[in-house]
Amino acid sequence: MAPEELPLRCLSVCVRQSSDSEIDLLELAHYLNDVAGKREWISASDWLFTDAPAATSGHVTLPVVTTDDTAVRVIVSDLGAVEQRIIYDHAVTGAEARRWRWLAFQNNPNSQGKGFFPWEIARG
Repeated sequence: MAPEELPLRCLSVCVRQSSDSEIDLLELAHYLNDVAGKREWISASDWLFTDAPAATSGHVTLPVVTTDDTAVRVIVSDLGAVEQRIIYDHAVTGAEARRWRWLAFQNNPNSQGKGFFPWEIARG
């Protein structure tokens, strides 16, 4: 029997850009490691599976997927921040979760042929 899937949330996270308008992915990784924890999130370099939510208009954002529990921790932390970076969040649907698993496999191919989220690998 397959393990139960944890509910996931997709966060719209404001990103920082360099002077030439390139997204600073290293800064984003440091930020997410600080607020969510290492190996507790996965991000795409673009809005691959859905359009950026309307609430993010005027902001440059990227999607970040994590478990519900981690998302709550990140959102609460962000609410207390001087500069809020979480613009919007939504529950990940089953179809969207399968797409994120595909991305997880692209990031970490394995002989099982399954995409494992970073938090699943970290917890063994």
